[in-house]
Amino acid sequence: MEDTQQICFTPSGRKFQGELGDTLLQVAQDAGIAVRSLCGATIVMFGTVAVAGIKILATVNMNRRNMLILAVSFGMGIGVLLVPQFAGALANNIGGTFGKLIGSIFSSAITTGGLTVLILSAIMGEKVED
Repeated sequence: MEDTQQICFTPSGRKFQGELGDTLLQVAQDAGIAVRSLCGATIVMFGTVAVAGIKILATVNMNRRNMLILAVSFGMGIGVLLVPQFAGALANNIGGTFGKLIGSIFSSAITTGGLTVLILSAIMGEKVED
């Protein structure tokens, strides 16, 4: 059995943590799966999702509107990932239960980027071509 103190990082740079992460590592250990194997499977899984996303983006007509939406959403997602204090500061500035809700929503890079796409798509609308 491997040492249970090993840490497995996901491709986003976060380690398996909390109750779910501890449970995953415990199940892997009980099943005799090496923690390194679990880490490798995680990398393959996230890589597969990334490739599927790139494949979908390759089929989209990349006009100026779509490029702007994609660039802003990537920027927002990466910004939240690189500056995790953003969500806490946002929650503190808003305050109350609503502030905590907004802080928890915007603490995830995926959620922030996804909401940015939805909001910009709704605001910008489609250009009607004659």
